[in-house]
Amino acid sequence: MKFCNKFGLINDSPEVRKEYKRRHDEIWPEMVEMIKRAGLYNYNIWNVGDMLIEVYECDDLQKLQEVVGSSDVKKRWDAYMSDILVYNEDGSATPLDLMFNID
Repeated sequence: MKFCNKFGLINDSPEVRKEYKRRHDEIWPEMVEMIKRAGLYNYNIWNVGDMLIEVYECDDLQKLQEVVGSSDVKKRWDAYMSDILVYNEDGSATPLDLMFNID
């Protein structure tokens, strides 16, 4: 299944966008391993202004939630990114509804 979520940058300044991109260009190998272990694939993050849209595929959403939810590396990554990201009050991203699709 394909999933899409929205979250944000603290602002849409070129400096913040550049920093976000730099951190992902240098993503930790253990973070990549956790993402793969969780079953995510075809994972992309798009940007417009201060909005980030993540699109990914996953065949087992429960496994994804379990692996990511129990991951120490994910907790460290979230702390590392917390100075430039904005999430919902509960720390989640906002799921987007698919409105149209052509396969």
